[in-house]
Amino acid sequence: MLLTIKDAFKAEILTSFHPSLKMDERIVIIADVEMFNPKEDKYIFAQKKGDAPLCFQVYLDGVFISLFYDRNPKLSQELVQKAAVLAFWKGLHQAYKDGRVHLVSPQLRADIEQQEKTDALAVKEKQKKKINSLPESTPVQKMAKQIVKNVAKKGNHVG
Repeated sequence: MLLTIKDAFKAEILTSFHPSLKMDERIVIIADVEMFNPKEDKYIFAQKKGDAPLCFQVYLDGVFISLFYDRNPKLSQELVQKAAVLAFWKGLHQAYKDGRVHLVSPQLRADIEQQEKTDALAVKEKQKKKINSLPESTPVQKMAKQIVKNVAKKGNHVG
C-alpha cells in the first residue's frame, strides 16, 4: 500500500517520540480542504480540484506547529516530505521555546500538579501532627512548641 505524504509524514514524526507521550493522539494534521469551504476561496477550490498542491496544517494539542504541501514541482516527493518534517521540527522547537506546547500532555501535567498538591497537603498534615506531639509539660517546652508552631505558620519546614 502506498502511503500519502500526510500518512508518511505522521509515521516519520511519531517514530521520534516515546509511545507514552501519546503523540499519535496529540498531533493532528488537517488539509485546508477539510478546514475551509472550497466554494469560499479559489485557492482551496484549486486544491480540491487537484490544480494546486494540497496544504496541510499540523497541530500539537491544538497549537499550530507547521504546514506543508503534498507536492512541489521543483522537488522530488522525497524532498517534499523531508521539507515537511524539517518545518515540523522548526515549528515544534519554536512553540516549545515560546511555552505554547509541552511534551507532556496537558492531562498528564494536570495529574502531576494535582499529585504535587496532594503531596504538599500530606506533608503539612504530617508536620502538624509532629508539632502537636511535642511535649509541653514544662513552661520551656510550651514556649519551644509555640516557637515551632510560629515557624511552621510562616511556611518554613519544621523537622
